[in-house]
Amino acid sequence: MPDEGLTIGELGAAIGKSIADAQTGLTAGIEEAPRVMAIADATLELKVAASTPKGGSVQLHTISPDMIRKGTVEASALSTISLRFAALTSEVRLADKAKAADAVVNEDVSGPLIEKLNKKPEVKRLKRILGDVEFRTFAAGPDRFRVEMLTDEGRPVREFMVERDS
Repeated sequence: MPDEGLTIGELGAAIGKSIADAQTGLTAGIEEAPRVMAIADATLELKVAASTPKGGSVQLHTISPDMIRKGTVEASALSTISLRFAALTSEVRLADKAKAADAVVNEDVSGPLIEKLNKKPEVKRLKRILGDVEFRTFAAGPDRFRVEMLTDEGRPVREFMVERDS
């Protein structure tokens, strides 16, 4: 393997720290800028090789395009890891997070958000595959909502961050 590898938790923590550092850099010198919202949403897809040391956790190994070109790594043996980071506005404080997690948004607010999601190609594709799905909507800020897509048995399928249209 090309490196010692990281667990998915270590990888997520390292990328999260990089995003936090980038947010600080983007808002440096701007007094009124809300630091947690400089990057509101970030998705990162990585091609990695995975290994499981005897008795250990799955380790992810970074791969360069050069390694694939040279044949050092077989492209078909790679895994794709997709990590999505969503910033919450400062109005949702950590102390209030537990309350907010239980606060399902009412139908007047969630209806238009779900309509907006139902127009997305990935949602249409998932609904074709899964059949009936349910949505639960939670407040994540003044005009930002976390919408969970669930199977008809209540198993989580996907989570979306949706902005309310003004």
